[in-house]
Amino acid sequence: MKIKRGLFCTGALALVYAIVRLGAWRDSAATARNVVSARAPIHLAPAAMAATAADGAKILRRPTATAADVLRPAARPGEVDQFWVDLLELLGRSEPDQRQTQIEQLVDGQDVATLRDLLAEEKSALALPDDVAQTMLKRLARADAPWTGDYLRSLPAGAFRSELLGAVLAQWGGDNLPAALAWAGKLGESVLQETAMVHLSYRWFDANPEGALAFAAIRPEERRQLLTTLVGEWSRQQPAAAAAWAAEFSSDPVMDGVAAGAVAAWAENDDLAAAEFVLKLPAGRRQQDVAIAVLTALAQKDPALGVQWIDVFRAGRDRDYAIETLAYRWATSDPTAALAWCNHLPAGERDGAVYAGAGGLIETKPELAVGWATAIQDESRRVQQTERAARHWLETDRAAAEAWIRQSVLPPETKLRLLAATPPRG
Repeated sequence: MKIKRGLFCTGALALVYAIVRLGAWRDSAATARNVVSARAPIHLAPAAMAATAADGAKILRRPTATAADVLRPAARPGEVDQFWVDLLELLGRSEPDQRQTQIEQLVDGQDVATLRDLLAEEKSALALPDDVAQTMLKRLARADAPWTGDYLRSLPAGAFRSELLGAVLAQWGGDNLPAALAWAGKLGESVLQETAMVHLSYRWFDANPEGALAFAAIRPEERRQLLTTLVGEWSRQQPAAAAAWAAEFSSDPVMDGVAAGAVAAWAENDDLAAAEFVLKLPAGRRQQDVAIAVLTALAQKDPALGVQWIDVFRAGRDRDYAIETLAYRWATSDPTAALAWCNHLPAGERDGAVYAGAGGLIETKPELAVGWATAIQDESRRVQQTERAARHWLETDRAAAEAWIRQSVLPPETKLRLLAATPPRG
């Protein structure tokens, strides 16, 4: 039965306590078995990947102790028993501002063997409040990191395991990054391995950026999240270098996305340099994806700058998408200026821009969205977007919306449908 995270269940703890009293704990050894900082520029060309990957992988081959090597004698049942009594009492009386300190004091008062016994049997971390489980696991990570990592691996996959894994690896990575990376490198489950590596990525990038990037780039499809995280961190420090590195790879969907993200980060600080970089990319899918990413970033920062990017796109789907993206973003920040720009677009591009701009206003300013929508030339799209906007307006200001609907040029059946959907006034 899945226990809802974030809520402390006294019944669950009481049940665990009862199990302990009944002597249902098994030998824990069986479970254990089963910031931004200045740096020199990073130069890592794809041609040197093999050699760099080998260097970067060395850190993963360092030996680390196994759980069986470090297990200590099991705690006495009475110590485990008393912990649950103390924990139930603490959680029942602690003030919110004192809770974490008191939990840490209780956990620090237990020896490592007791904490292992508390967690290993029946996966009891699942029955504990998040802050209690994290405090216990951080303490164990300091004293017995390999056992703690193996314990987390035994928990069911999901957000809770990932949250605990992050807390433990933050501790372990700070104490002994090579050992933490070695443990993560031996994980057979690719999803779990990537999750672990992502949790360690910032420390790894700070210690050995070339090795971290090489490891992620060997299999970009499997390590997409890790690669994106590492290049994202690099982009915050050296956006031009990160963008150039990602763009040098041969066409690959994952690397296309990574390059787009790096250049978008670059454009937020230096849009002219980023624009020059995009224009020098070979024409094709990657150039278009990167240009769209930059346009999206600029549209949020300064839509007027985004207008200058439209000519980067050739006529067709990409150009239409770019125009619609800019119209949508711009309408939410400055509807008047956005509409004026849309009205100057060629007839074949204007409808898509106005439709997108109306969509950007529907949630927040439906009374403006209906005005945009009625300017769409294509009748089917005009009626569809106007009806969407009118429905939202009815929810925020029924009287004004009804008055507008009655005098609008909407088809009679659309008017009836909208007015019939209006809740009766109380």
